[in-house]
Amino acid sequence: IADYVVRQLPLAFFGGKGAVTRIHQDMDMSNVFLTEAVGRKRVVLFDPKYSRLLYRYPFGVHTSVDINHPDYDRFPALAQVRGYDFEIEAGDTLFMPSGYWHHIEYLEASIGVSVRSLAPTVKMRLQGLANVGVLTHLDELFRWSMGQKWFDIKKRIAHKRADSLLNVEV
Repeated sequence: IADYVVRQLPLAFFGGKGAVTRIHQDMDMSNVFLTEAVGRKRVVLFDPKYSRLLYRYPFGVHTSVDINHPDYDRFPALAQVRGYDFEIEAGDTLFMPSGYWHHIEYLEASIGVSVRSLAPTVKMRLQGLANVGVLTHLDELFRWSMGQKWFDIKKRIAHKRADSLLNVEV
């Protein structure tokens, strides 16, 4: 499924029942193998082709969309998005491909471990490098210097991008 697995850097994720990891993409654009050690999680994945329809903020890998309570009046392009909904429990491993958006809910107190592998294409690896090495720092600089105004600009850009795709097949 994936080459160049980074076994030296496993990550552990702990959460209590009801905890939520808001929808995001991993900054480095790596593939992720998420193994549930204890408990149960709900994981919802979205193809990166939906990034604009998910109202992705510029200079980042996040959105304000709440997939459990979608506000189609505020985010009309969401109606065009389709995801994959999984429930994993102790012993299960879920493969999350490079660039996929993911939303995680802890259905029980849970411990999970992830192992990553490099993105499969040079383009995705360069995007990950840009995200980690440049865009995040620019975003922080603008946030520091402009405060709420910067966040408002990012929201307007995200809406403009999504609105341009309304009723366009993705």
